[in-house]
Parts: sequence; C-alpha cells; structure tokens
Amino acid sequence: MKIRKRNNMYQDKSDHQLLELVSIHKKLTFQAQLYLKREIDKRQLDVDFTNFHQTIEDKRSKINNLDYLENLGFQSLNSNDSIEITRTKSAVIMDVVAIVVGLLFVLIGVYAIVTLVDSFNSDEAFNIFELLLNVGLAYLGILGFQFLSGINRLIDHSGFKLLGLGQMITLRKRFDMTLSEVQKEPSSIHLHNSEEEITLQMDDVNIISTYSDNNIHKITLKKLKEKLQKVS
Repeated sequence: MKIRKRNNMYQDKSDHQLLELVSIHKKLTFQAQLYLKREIDKRQLDVDFTNFHQTIEDKRSKINNLDYLENLGFQSLNSNDSIEITRTKSAVIMDVVAIVVGLLFVLIGVYAIVTLVDSFNSDEAFNIFELLLNVGLAYLGILGFQFLSGINRLIDHSGFKLLGLGQMITLRKRFDMTLSEVQKEPSSIHLHNSEEEITLQMDDVNIISTYSDNNIHKITLKKLKEKLQKVS
C-alpha cells in the first residue's frame, strides 16, 4: 500500500494551532514559514498576518538580492548588465583564524600524546586525572585537524571571482594551486544536486556549494544561477 506524500506539513493542524505557530514564526525555518503561509492562505483565516507576511517578503527580497551569499562566504556586486561574485573579507579572516586555532590544537594534541606515552613508560605512580586530561587534549588535537580544512578554502578561493558579463561567464579560480581563468557561455552554469549538497557548477567545475537541507541557501544558489544566465 502506497502512502501519499503530504504537500503541507500543517494541514492537520487546527486554526488555533496555526495561529500559535504564526506568533512564533520567526523561530521557524524559511521552508516551514512558506508551508505555514500556504495553509493559512488556503483556509482564508480572518486575521491580520501583516508581520508574518512581511517576514517572508523580507527573506524573499534578500534572496533575490543574493544577500544570503554572505553566509556562504561570498558577496555579489550587481548592475543592469553584469554580476560579480567574490569572497568576503570576513570569510578570509575566519579561514585564517581557523587555521591558527587548528595548528594550536594540533600542537596541544601532539604534546598530550607524547605525555601519555611517557606516562606509560614511567615508573612513577599512575595518575588518573592526568590520564583523562591528556586524553582530552589529544582529542583536541584531532579536532584541530578539522579546523585545518580552512587551509584548503583559503587556497582554493584566493583570487576567486565569478563574473557574468556580455554573453560570457568568467570564472577565476585555483586549479591545482594555479590561479586560472575560464570563460564559458551562460548555458554552462547549472546546479548539481546530491543527497547532502547542492553545488553551482560551470560544466563540471564546482563553484559554490551548500547543504541541501538549508532551503534559503539552496534557493539563493538557484537565484544566482538565474542571474548569471540573464545578464547576457
């Protein structure tokens, strides 16, 4: 027996429950807000939803203006005949901070591991507190390696620029450490969907990625694709 997928997550809610959700609508995700608005519009409830509707329109406006790209570490500069995407300064700073913190954590972790090895080879009395402390510091070192992923981001996006202008899309990006510039037609820009990510691509080259479950970022990438294909 097949179960029909529901089109609205709020269709089984009472009118009172819907109004309670509206009162806390700013705590809901954008997708949840859209589902809630759809159900309210369908029921034609005689209530003033001005603030609720304004919240949704504000988010739609920010999506259309590509403001949420900043959450992904990028910024846009738009004009009537062009659109340019670059890395934000704050994103670069965050990558540098992540690298510094990551290196510090790795050094602490290495020191803790060396201390642990020495403690097992020592003839001194066993200290459970020092053992737990060093295990914790060693785990901090493992966490530090995750922070060092900022190195890849910093290198990959050094000199990054995506420009849509005059029947051509220009991507400046590092390929194998070398900063290169590629020019393609707007039709080369598309979105690649996977189970976990949605990625803006130029042919098979990844440009910007976001998690598939983040609806605002996903719609923002769709809007960016549309804008890049319309500037020509």
